[in-house]
Amino acid sequence: MGEVRKDRKKKGKDREMEIGFDLVREGYKLRHNWAKGACEVKEIEIAEKGSVPSMLVRLAGGVVVTVGEVEGLKAWDLKGRELITTCEVGEGLPTCLAVDEQDGEKGKLGIVIGFEDGSWGTWELDVGNRIFKRKYRHPPSSNGMLSAVAYAHPYILSITEGRLLSFYTLNPTELIRESEDDDTTINIQEKESQPRPYLLTSLKSHSSWPPLSLSIRLTPSTIIASIAYTLPTYLSGYTISIQELHFITSPPSSPPTLTTSRLTTSFPSGFRPLITNSSPTPLSRPTTLSYAHPYILATHADNTLSLYLCTSTQTSLTLSPPQKLFGHTSSISFASITSRGKAVSVSERGGELRVWELEPGMFKRGEGKGEERSVRVGEGRERVDVSRVGEIGEKRNDTRKKVKDLEKKLWVGFDEEMVIVLKSSVEDSGCECEDDEGEDNTMTSLSGAHDGNRMILERTKGKGYRNGRVEGGTQQRLVIYDFT
Repeated sequence: MGEVRKDRKKKGKDREMEIGFDLVREGYKLRHNWAKGACEVKEIEIAEKGSVPSMLVRLAGGVVVTVGEVEGLKAWDLKGRELITTCEVGEGLPTCLAVDEQDGEKGKLGIVIGFEDGSWGTWELDVGNRIFKRKYRHPPSSNGMLSAVAYAHPYILSITEGRLLSFYTLNPTELIRESEDDDTTINIQEKESQPRPYLLTSLKSHSSWPPLSLSIRLTPSTIIASIAYTLPTYLSGYTISIQELHFITSPPSSPPTLTTSRLTTSFPSGFRPLITNSSPTPLSRPTTLSYAHPYILATHADNTLSLYLCTSTQTSLTLSPPQKLFGHTSSISFASITSRGKAVSVSERGGELRVWELEPGMFKRGEGKGEERSVRVGEGRERVDVSRVGEIGEKRNDTRKKVKDLEKKLWVGFDEEMVIVLKSSVEDSGCECEDDEGEDNTMTSLSGAHDGNRMILERTKGKGYRNGRVEGGTQQRLVIYDFT
């Protein structure tokens, strides 16, 4: 009996070692693929061909959440490339989307959607049971369309197109709240399936401009609500500012209390002393902004990105001068960054997708020019395609390239294993690509770029858009870059 136990124990240890070696190999392979830009490319069609709604996309815990006026709320499994579940969101045009993955390990994701009429709602995705649960729907507001939203349960941070910033808690309280949104007094103790949100504070800004990005950071004793935004400097173009609202948690019977509001601005590198003879170089207005503390990443129309480092302590808040990042050869559509300094950026047209590895050390004197800090994803594969010889092969590659150039990349997101890109393209009608030349293809952003919370309208020749829907053959897909 003793020998049997020893044998089982030995086999168990051997199995544990095998699993450990497998994890090490998988981790090495993953890091190697990220470093080389090597991946497998897949696609998911997220909207039916023909009339395509404006789509908002988020990636969390291996699940892609999409929402559109016509398509409703959907969840997709990235690994299996299959639809998990779907549900209607009710009336209204979705304009912003946020996902809270604090309970992601439990298979649950919190979702908040903002709408054009100023209303917003919360849902919960139960991945295991493949179902959306509707939690709460806030009524429309006279303050206007919601442009961006952040969610870290039980807190929601939102901003309207008119730059009204509101911070809510979803926890029930014993207080009576007078809401600025609907001008009514609501007893939170009323018997209802879900408690109404409590408005902690609201601020109206007259100096913040899009693009902007919202963030909520939680600690055991503090809640920090932040807004990073674009600020015109008048004498030297634009710069980036950030404001933090610090709350301390209170007893269960009371809401969190606002203790500090701090604001800081990056000193633009274009500024020069008054005694110098050189003229300042204007800083161009960012086209998109992504904030994940301590990093703020901005994209510009000149094919460059700017990286800022935010330092927040109990007594101070500072923002570094921008560090320019070079590498893109065409206009950048969108970029996203994590709190660990990994970033992904994608060009608006063509297939240029870049992965960046950034760190605080690049802000030291003499460092941080950024020329060698990115790798282009799939660059080698594209070289193989264009190297084919023969008249037929060259014609096919030329046609494929023209179709690729017509595709627009509207958003990019990523996790530890994958990058996803929201792609919009004109449906192939069987005609030659040359016939598409001269079409009036334009892209309009109703509210500017608010950290990806953009509502995109596509317009093609002879076809218009109405209520956020495209009339014609445009379709939208998710392109999945799998690095595993």
